[in-house]
Amino acid sequence: MSPHPERIALLGLDIGTTSCKVICYAANGERIAEAATGYAVSMPRPGWAELDPADVLGAVRQVLAGVAPALGRFERLAMAIAAQGEAFVLVDAAGEPLAPAPVSVDMRGREAIAALNAVPAAARAAREAGQELTSLTSLAKLLWFRDAPDDLLGRTEKALCVGEFVARYFGLVPVMDHSMAARTGLLDVPRRDWSAELLAAAGLPRDLLPAVAPSGSYVGTVPRQRTAELGLSLPIEVYTGGHDQACAMLGAGVTDATTALYSIGTTEAIGVPTRDVTVDLSSLHILPYPHVVEGTLVLLFGSQHGGRVLPWLGGLLGRDGAIVPETPPARPSSLTVVPHMAGTGTVLAADRARATIHGLGYDTTPDELILATLEGVTMEQALGLKRLIGKGFGIAGLRAVGGGARSDSWMQMKADIIGLPIDCLEEPDTACAGAAVLAGLGAGVFASAEEAAGRLVTIRGRFAPRREWHAVYARKLALYEATYRATAGLQPLQEDIEDAVARLDCVTKGIE
Repeated sequence: MSPHPERIALLGLDIGTTSCKVICYAANGERIAEAATGYAVSMPRPGWAELDPADVLGAVRQVLAGVAPALGRFERLAMAIAAQGEAFVLVDAAGEPLAPAPVSVDMRGREAIAALNAVPAAARAAREAGQELTSLTSLAKLLWFRDAPDDLLGRTEKALCVGEFVARYFGLVPVMDHSMAARTGLLDVPRRDWSAELLAAAGLPRDLLPAVAPSGSYVGTVPRQRTAELGLSLPIEVYTGGHDQACAMLGAGVTDATTALYSIGTTEAIGVPTRDVTVDLSSLHILPYPHVVEGTLVLLFGSQHGGRVLPWLGGLLGRDGAIVPETPPARPSSLTVVPHMAGTGTVLAADRARATIHGLGYDTTPDELILATLEGVTMEQALGLKRLIGKGFGIAGLRAVGGGARSDSWMQMKADIIGLPIDCLEEPDTACAGAAVLAGLGAGVFASAEEAAGRLVTIRGRFAPRREWHAVYARKLALYEATYRATAGLQPLQEDIEDAVARLDCVTKGIE
């Protein structure tokens, strides 16, 4: 334990898909300061989704400058980073980005990862490493860069996830924790090291990737010049953080498999911590991966259609601002929306699936469509949770985090659909809290993750399912799955049409 923990400030930096936030805590859990800002995901071509690395660094500088004035009473700063999964930046020897950073929903590597999966040696290596070769992984995007005609990988020194990219910007030799490394699709999960077999099958060099270490490991102290450029006057000790979902789980105090974390942000995910997995979850496409808490695994499933759907729908309906109703609906919607705007979620595992609206009529109103979409986003998670519970996991409740957890009306709807109580926290951005805990562990402020878990957050309220509403939603969930199954058979024709339209578009624009 640190001899003077009261002199250390703990900084949890969360770098998400569309925003960056930092929260600073004292060792006793007092919240000192926070700052946040946003940035945009660019979609320059169909199937592409990427971030400008300069925007990410600008956001990091902005939020750190925002909290700097509140840190004068401390002698040391300890920081860890929680970061979105899968997104990465290719950097040259000087640490400069060579291309925009593809995020998880970017599908440009779909064909390359499918081709790799068809190679028996690669498929076997993935199974042995505890991985699944899907287009969501960093590996899929790396394969696209490998095959690109500009030989960008030939000029690349490292492929860094966004947290490690920021550490490199700080002037440190980046180290990736096990939870983030697993999200790339290239970590050998049982061995906690990069899979030599997968790298060989993919034709990627081992030195393209940084070193790996457990969460809470010391990375380095930011050089004084860089610290001053960030607007800070104190030394910043950087420790390995983790995948934002795993950090959020730790920060929310979700410590055993009876409670699940429900993350409601740009994307949606449900995560369960467990010490051991004794059943085969491959049919659900749920792959256990290392938690930021040593000796624990994370079972995670989710979808790309969380809060990301809402601004799209608002724009379509000509509505500015928030479209989640502040007051609870008088009844469930009679529509069924399967919101597969970017493929299905984890459990259904169809990355080219498309959204469906069932039950439209002349009496359908914009408010009805909004309500049904909010229901559909939740039903995708309810379907996955139902199947995981069916495998024997005794999940009795959830803790909701993320921006969506601020809406009481949506939380009640989610409890009614899922059929389990949902606790909401005073501070829903628990990825920052989890990262701060990891910094505290590394700096010697906390003796164990279990001791610190949940110390930085409090529950603001519980939303219990209403029996009559849940009975209706159980029938709607069956219709939701049936609607997906009915339209899944049309998917090959849909894909053929999309490809034909894309070819025609290229001809029209004179693109070869």
